[in-house]
Amino acid sequence: MNILSCRIIMKSSPQLFFFTLFFIFTIVAHANLNSGNLTSNSKIIHVGESDNIQNAFDELLTLPDTIQNAYIMLDPGIHRVQNTIMLNSSHTKKVEEKIYVQSSEKNARTIISGGVKINSTWEKVLSTKCTTTTLWKAMLPSNMNLSISSRLQAWRGETRLQVAKSPLYQYNNVTSKSLNYENGQILSKYYDQNNVLLVMYESWTASLHRIANIDPLNSSLSFQTAFNSQWANQASGRRYYVMNAKELLDEVGEFYIDVLTEEIYLVLNATENPNDDGNDVTIGQHVTLLNIQGENSNLIVKNIHFNGIEFAHTSVETMLCLSTSCDGQSASFLTTALFHTRFSKNIIIDNCIFRNTGGYAVWFDRGSIDNILSNNNLIDLGAGAVRIGEPAVNADLADGNKIINNVMNNGGQVYQMGAGVLCQNSKNILISHNEIAYFRYTGVSTGWTWGFGKTIVSNITTSFNHIHHIGLGYLSDMGCVYTLGHQPNSTIKNNLCHDVQSYNYGGWGYYTDEGSRDEIFTNNIALRTKCAGHHQHYGTDNILENNIYYNVNIGDVITPGRRTIIMQNCDTSIRSSQHNRNINTCHPNKEPTKNCCCFPGCDQGKCSSFTFRRNIIYQPDHFRFY
Repeated sequence: MNILSCRIIMKSSPQLFFFTLFFIFTIVAHANLNSGNLTSNSKIIHVGESDNIQNAFDELLTLPDTIQNAYIMLDPGIHRVQNTIMLNSSHTKKVEEKIYVQSSEKNARTIISGGVKINSTWEKVLSTKCTTTTLWKAMLPSNMNLSISSRLQAWRGETRLQVAKSPLYQYNNVTSKSLNYENGQILSKYYDQNNVLLVMYESWTASLHRIANIDPLNSSLSFQTAFNSQWANQASGRRYYVMNAKELLDEVGEFYIDVLTEEIYLVLNATENPNDDGNDVTIGQHVTLLNIQGENSNLIVKNIHFNGIEFAHTSVETMLCLSTSCDGQSASFLTTALFHTRFSKNIIIDNCIFRNTGGYAVWFDRGSIDNILSNNNLIDLGAGAVRIGEPAVNADLADGNKIINNVMNNGGQVYQMGAGVLCQNSKNILISHNEIAYFRYTGVSTGWTWGFGKTIVSNITTSFNHIHHIGLGYLSDMGCVYTLGHQPNSTIKNNLCHDVQSYNYGGWGYYTDEGSRDEIFTNNIALRTKCAGHHQHYGTDNILENNIYYNVNIGDVITPGRRTIIMQNCDTSIRSSQHNRNINTCHPNKEPTKNCCCFPGCDQGKCSSFTFRRNIIYQPDHFRFY
């Protein structure tokens, strides 16, 4: 419509003029949100609530010719997937511009769920030990996966239920194979004992173990897999608890799945009836909902835009954990996520919700290039929120990915060491304008090289993030922002960090760990950290400039993970190991010499240094300043 025609409408009928503008605005806005650039050379695939989403994507495999855009339009409601949705390079090969995946109705709630719903009627079993609670049971769906992976999580409505568990205990002593417990902590035998799990706290992790044997006479219990007992020191608190035991089902909100009778048990307040309130109970069935994997760097999955979709209900990845070990930092032993990409490019996830997961929500893995995660909510997470790159050194690095303007909340619900953002071997990464809160471990973790060894990590920017309520008293050795190894051209700037509480040592604001190097920390704020505002384990050529450290090193505050005060004061306002060295002759870029420890195999702490200038440290009078 040109200006002249607008004037004619306005003169003849102002009401018609404004109605026409409103109509045009509505149509254009809806087209921009739900249609992209809709052209005659486009394909629209409609997916009903009971239709198979995989089939919709597979229609793209049978296109006779190339098209400009494709639109996967999901009806509002809950789309329960029977299997992981798998995409490879062939799915995007014949689409020249972009595939749009979104709701068929603007602002309508559209959910892709990996869970099954309890459809049977709940029956009252009996009143529990407390007269204010009631135990209910219901039959499990006939098509439910009954593996241990699906038995550790359930949700009532959108609220996470707690698998039946014991109180938090302290053992007398522990080895890699067994522990000695106090009287009354462990039963002589459990129902379905092979699937009863022990959660064993270490310093910065908490691992899961099956029971091999219980010896009541000696108050001893042995593990099926090794416990990393070298970290069972003061920082672990000698803490453990038992979970997924039917005998421990006694608290409101606890559940237990009995695979022998194929029933689920649930404890509720005596005034509640699960048949009446409309809060369905859902159990996750798949560890991954969407697996986007190209074959290699030449055959990639590309140009897919997910908008306004809600992803929910995944199970817990347990295979490696329960057969080998699961004590890796930041839950790095996990092999997948709810939304997992490999050899992908220009995958955009915008305005979506990720919730009720068993592990990480989103992982831009090997060969993931120029992908964007923006304007999303990632909440109630079994491990961390976002993962970038991988532990292995590989030529096909995750490169150019952006994590911007997201809200990440309530992580570590199963694997407590999950980080808000775990950025491993990768380059050219932007982590910016995110709110990261209520994780039991670190907020943002970047780098994956211990010591002054060679690295492939570079140009990582962590900026303008609001990171708060980290640690919550569960684990030790953490920070709002944690870095590891050489990260040239990397900057940590304009971040706000506050309310960090570790269980024991190491509740720091900013943390340059082993071999951190060539990093600039500038214009950051640290506030109300249990320990130092900045701690450098060891590293060199780092610059700390123009930062504010206010009311740091405050010691313990009562938290959900630590109900007692252990440390009135932690360490210092700024903390680092201190050693004298000639930086002109002793440096990681120099050849190793006898008296220079800037290389793996030596005491690399002797190579540590940083530049500290134009910063403000302010401590209220009631805290000691160092």
